[in-house]
Amino acid sequence: STQSRSSAASDVYKRQEINPVNGSLTLGGNINNNSNNIQVYGDNGHTLTIGGVLSGSGNLSIEQNSTVVIDSDATMSGSTTLNAGTLQLNASMSDSEVTVNNGATLQISENVTLSSLTVNSGGTVTIASGKSLIINGTATGDVTYNQTLGTNWYLVSSPVSGETMTNMRTNNSFANGTGGSRIGFAPYTTSNDLWNFFTSSSTDVLPSGTGYSAKLSADGDISFSGEINTVSYTHLT
Repeated sequence: STQSRSSAASDVYKRQEINPVNGSLTLGGNINNNSNNIQVYGDNGHTLTIGGVLSGSGNLSIEQNSTVVIDSDATMSGSTTLNAGTLQLNASMSDSEVTVNNGATLQISENVTLSSLTVNSGGTVTIASGKSLIINGTATGDVTYNQTLGTNWYLVSSPVSGETMTNMRTNNSFANGTGGSRIGFAPYTTSNDLWNFFTSSSTDVLPSGTGYSAKLSADGDISFSGEINTVSYTHLT
């Protein structure tokens, strides 16, 4: 079941624990945490949706297996900590420092700006197809970027650092090539004016900013996983 709360604004005057026990919960109004902390519990997989503007200097944390959805740009200046569960961002938290700890997931579902992002070992960050993640401050850790493709040939580039063909072959379903165990993923080699196709045993590291031709075996997402790229590129190679 889904529970809703009035669209009236709410103020938090002490530490607030929220646990959507009987079903998913939607808070439609603005929330000012007044420098107090909001902790989200619930180990039942339910969803807490914050539809209004989340403001104040207090902190937000997810402590158990719940999903928190932010639908409006938050002006909250306190930290956001994911110790478990999922934070789905459909809007920005440009004044909040976000930390994703072991077992927790940050989903970037729209074009999102954060103050800073720390992804610790075991934490997961995914960026939806066609969406962007901008970090105004420091950024550390791994993220996964997805791009939806059909079964034609497409030109793509890795937006992360440290991605390898070992991971690319594991995480993606490339079309099979003809001869030599070639797969539908290749950089362009200017020295011989040819596409140099990777094979089913390739282990190369993919440099950021390098263009590739890609063909999947079926409609779906191509994903790139690696460290958040903090280097600017003015062109692809």
